[in-house]
Amino acid sequence: FTIALTDHDCVKGCQEAIKIIAKNPEKYKNLRFVAGCEFSVMNGAQQHDITGLVLNPFDKNLIKTLNDLSNIRIKTVQDFLAGQPEYKGKKIVYEDVAKFEKEYYASKNTPEKKCIENGSGLVVVRHAIKFFYKMTKQDVNFDMVNKLGNKDILPIETVMNAIKANGGFASLTHPTKSFWRYIGDDFILKLKNMGLDGIEFNHQYTPSKITALGKHNNTENADDLFKELTQQYKKIADDNGLFLSGGTDSHEKQIFSREPKITSEILEKIYN
Repeated sequence: FTIALTDHDCVKGCQEAIKIIAKNPEKYKNLRFVAGCEFSVMNGAQQHDITGLVLNPFDKNLIKTLNDLSNIRIKTVQDFLAGQPEYKGKKIVYEDVAKFEKEYYASKNTPEKKCIENGSGLVVVRHAIKFFYKMTKQDVNFDMVNKLGNKDILPIETVMNAIKANGGFASLTHPTKSFWRYIGDDFILKLKNMGLDGIEFNHQYTPSKITALGKHNNTENADDLFKELTQQYKKIADDNGLFLSGGTDSHEKQIFSREPKITSEILEKIYN
């Protein structure tokens, strides 16, 4: 059983997983763990994701790149908060919003969701601003959320260089979800010339994502469109020697997107 962990702009989870496996290698002898990272990139005017696979999550240069990015995003939130009026006689700071988010998710029985406290990933800015509005009982200013949320993104050249310097492989992340269409041969071949190794063509879509795909393309045949796009991405990969991968994109503690949590019986089968 092979599984990759690819958190957004962060490798802390991979470090933890490797340490857990190293403590009891016999228990995980049938598990092949691949360390990775889902990088948000700015490719010209196009924002999308690139997944780095087979990375060394303890590499100092990679850690510095991601930590610097995290600090920049936290500073963006801090600057935003500094410009806001006091709430109930108090100036709201980053730690206040992180605490509010943590308590909110704990009340929803999802305490593992702590985007702001973890301080990593593109969503940290968006979450922090949304939760500021929520805790101060204001309507969310989505223009501000999108403006600042898309502000601090690494250029694709920086990400590709970081992946290659780490000895990893670069994959185009869930292109159907990122672009809601076939992005085109020229776009993908340009990525290949920059060092792209694969395409995540097989993405686990939830019903809501299939519905969104239909809305973006003004069609009621979203299931058929999804299959068509999947085959287009598979063909361009096959024709150009790019490996194929799949992903759940669960964003949850369970690995299967929005499905019931993995039972102990299933875990036992994975281990053995």
